[in-house]
Amino acid sequence: VAYSKKPTSFSIEILLRGIIYKYSFSTFDGKIINEKLTKKNKRTEIILERTSPLYTDITLRSELKGFENNISVVKENVLCLSMADFLIRFA
Repeated sequence: VAYSKKPTSFSIEILLRGIIYKYSFSTFDGKIINEKLTKKNKRTEIILERTSPLYTDITLRSELKGFENNISVVKENVLCLSMADFLIRFA
């Protein structure tokens, strides 16, 4: 089965109050291999970027910058965005 050796990717765009948010991630072998959240008002701004399963390869900006001190709780099989949401709601 050729597809079992390829990542699965998801992407969604949301328009909220005139701002376009685009969120995407890829998973492979039970690990998140990349994740990205951007927002576009007049120009596109990267808010979250993850380039490997490791939490050390996650960069946060803008609205998510406050989550930076807790980034070490993000596991290789968990989306950073969902963990940030969880911690904000239950902190």
